[in-house]
Amino acid sequence: MPPFGRRHQSPSSRICGLRVAPCVATIYALPRSVNEAIAYYEAQGGVHLADRFEAELRLGLAAIKAGPTHFPSYNKDPIFRRARLENFPYVIVFREKPGVVRVTVIRHDRRHPLYGMKRK
Repeated sequence: MPPFGRRHQSPSSRICGLRVAPCVATIYALPRSVNEAIAYYEAQGGVHLADRFEAELRLGLAAIKAGPTHFPSYNKDPIFRRARLENFPYVIVFREKPGVVRVTVIRHDRRHPLYGMKRK
């Protein structure tokens, strides 16, 4: 089970349900930023809204894992791709490497397009 969410506060470097290639790997800071977004939605709309956000984020990560090449490039950069959440103003920016999909940033649409892109 992925590390983000109200019940999982410890950071981790992997978001993988099953160990099937490609795995979706994240950087260390992502679970914290996702937890902050979940806490915001819980404060604004209650547990139900926070659960909807978390479920949609998991669906987005599962879709990336299933077919990373189906997503468009991000910011005209052929290395990075993006997946938009359907009902929330968030974008998952990732890149594909052999056997792993690395999530670079999960950012709000109102953030600058280069926010978080310097992360390795």
